[in-house]
Amino acid sequence: MPMNVISPLRLAGTPVRLAVTPRDREDAIRLGMPHLSGCGISENWLLKELGHRHWMMLAGQAGMNGPDFRDDEGRQVYAAFCAVRLTDARLDLGVENGALAIRSTMRRVSRTQVESRHELRIDGVAAGLVKMVSTFIRRTGRGNHSVARVALDDLVPVDPLPSDLASLAATLRARRRPHHFGINLSAVSTEIAAFEFDPCPELDFNGAGFLYFPSFLAFVDRAEWQLSRRRSALARRDAFYHGNVDPGVPIRVVLVAEEPVRSTRWWRLERTDERAILADVFTQRLQTAVNAYTAI
Repeated sequence: MPMNVISPLRLAGTPVRLAVTPRDREDAIRLGMPHLSGCGISENWLLKELGHRHWMMLAGQAGMNGPDFRDDEGRQVYAAFCAVRLTDARLDLGVENGALAIRSTMRRVSRTQVESRHELRIDGVAAGLVKMVSTFIRRTGRGNHSVARVALDDLVPVDPLPSDLASLAATLRARRRPHHFGINLSAVSTEIAAFEFDPCPELDFNGAGFLYFPSFLAFVDRAEWQLSRRRSALARRDAFYHGNVDPGVPIRVVLVAEEPVRSTRWWRLERTDERAILADVFTQRLQTAVNAYTAI
């Protein structure tokens, strides 16, 4: 997927002055069935919520009453996630009628990238930290594989403190990092297992027509379930996004390597037709007391 920097961003609509700072936001959510899975808080729901929050905070930083970003030629611009990290996860603490508190902050980390940080607490107990790095993109042709980055010229100044997640994403993309999650990245040459999925337009794609970033992780979870059928709690996860697909293009989810002592795995998502790499996902899970589901 080409990611060349193109013309600067133009902010559409009428800017408005916000009553609160757009870089800081805190909310509480009463948990119910839409927020929960069989393992606590649904990571899929959580990432969709945080992705939307990230998008709205971007609009707030631009002084807009709604996110309507366009380039200097008036073409629609979207925020695409380059990397997502979840650490110290305790999503298993989520139960019906529990209280989830989310404290979110945002900063600009480069001319083309923005990072948001989301601290999670469930009923007052720390439940994880999510970091998300996005870049603005627009389509340059037909299909989801033809996009380009858009430079940011009208947002807040770049924070002088570098983003460790953005730097790690660049290092991994250039294949300059030897180890991650305890896995030797340079010594891998085989596939341990592979699964094929056909993304569904009604379930896996977003309103912009792109394969939604939480869907990548949902496919990894399905692959892990098919591989071991063991119940486990997510402890941490790093996801690095490299490309996208159109509806009708199946994807492969490949287990590239694992480190049993640390309970970590490296999954790679790729197109089935070209074997182009779509994402690298590193996951650490902890076994729960109940290790297997039974049919109901």
